[in-house]
Amino acid sequence: MPGHTEHPEPTPTPAPTYSEAPEAVFPTHPAQGPVSPPHSVTYSHTGQSLPDTMHSSYAPTPINGPGEKQYPFQPDSIGQAPEYDTSMPPPEKAYPGQPVPQYQNTQGLPQQFYTPVGHPSGYVTAVPLHSVQSAPCPVDCPVCGERELTRVEAVSGGTTHGWAAILCFCCCLGCIPYLMASLKDVEHSCDKMIRLIFTATAIITSSSAIYFYIFHERLSKRIAHKAHIGTLSTAIKTPNIESIPETVFSDEYFTLYDYASQSVSRACLPSSESTDLLFKRLVRRNMRAFSRFPQALVLAMASKTPEQKKSFKAGYLGALDFEVGDLVCGVYRVVLRRRDRIEFEIKMETVDFVQGRLAISYEESSSRAEGKVVFCSETVMWKRAEEVRKMPLERPVLRWMHETAAWWLMDSGIKYLVDLEG
Repeated sequence: MPGHTEHPEPTPTPAPTYSEAPEAVFPTHPAQGPVSPPHSVTYSHTGQSLPDTMHSSYAPTPINGPGEKQYPFQPDSIGQAPEYDTSMPPPEKAYPGQPVPQYQNTQGLPQQFYTPVGHPSGYVTAVPLHSVQSAPCPVDCPVCGERELTRVEAVSGGTTHGWAAILCFCCCLGCIPYLMASLKDVEHSCDKMIRLIFTATAIITSSSAIYFYIFHERLSKRIAHKAHIGTLSTAIKTPNIESIPETVFSDEYFTLYDYASQSVSRACLPSSESTDLLFKRLVRRNMRAFSRFPQALVLAMASKTPEQKKSFKAGYLGALDFEVGDLVCGVYRVVLRRRDRIEFEIKMETVDFVQGRLAISYEESSSRAEGKVVFCSETVMWKRAEEVRKMPLERPVLRWMHETAAWWLMDSGIKYLVDLEG
């Protein structure tokens, strides 16, 4: 054919030959999954098979890198659900008091502890004390140093009293401001401080009660004491008080009787003074000490006349000879005076249905050199049998306080006389 050029047929390229099996690649990380049983693979070009070691050590390259979980791309094992990664930190605290979620650490990683963001109390900011309003707000307490939400309480203050005075002057309705919370002052208090005050008060009160109980028991071992409630004629020890009316010993009167005494060797007392002078010193000292007791302070506040107020002064009590008619501590008036005995009439205006006697005396043995002196204190109160109101000593707490005071005055008074020797 004209213009036709024949081209030679291309020489076929021979098939590649492999002189040896490809080099096996061994990964540096552990296998991530099961490996199929070893078997032989034959290449179609050469008919040679790969070594079994290549199949047994080969593993796919991890997607996320060595040592990391492959889920969701690659499960941990066939037929088993993958484990979730619990190493993520918990969410931040949403509000004060929310419990922190608990996560179980299954990866062997270091334990992570959750620290809330902000102040430990849950309040990030605190209101300055000079900026507090009528509503509760978080403040830094200047007493306990803690940040707490305050407690508010409406109390009557200067604004309340001012409006009350204006309304009382204008329309005689001065009580209205005291009924309106908007006209009262607002006091902020710390709940933790209140709890601390209550706790401290409870501790102090219980400690004081335990101390006075132990003190009372110790005094009872040094003081000879007796008590009687009922009719005086049936008492084991009849009072030696001469100023008690005879009618009081009948069934028409209900009585309370308390007796306390303590003895001391005459050799322990000052030999330069007579016993009756030492006795007067004892009564003076005990009355001055009693004028500082809580019971006497209450009596002093209730005193009205100048004579009653004067009877509590230490200078007045220190110069008394306790003659008939002398008033001591507002309610004790001398009705009998002897060398070895002083009897007081107990007369209280607030409890006019009660009458009583207080007698302080001493007894001395005939032998002054080797004998003893016994100092006594007796208290008697009575009322009509049909009277339903209670006398002060009928109340257990007041009777316990009276016993403790009378015993301590007797014990400390004798120690005062012994110390006069020096």
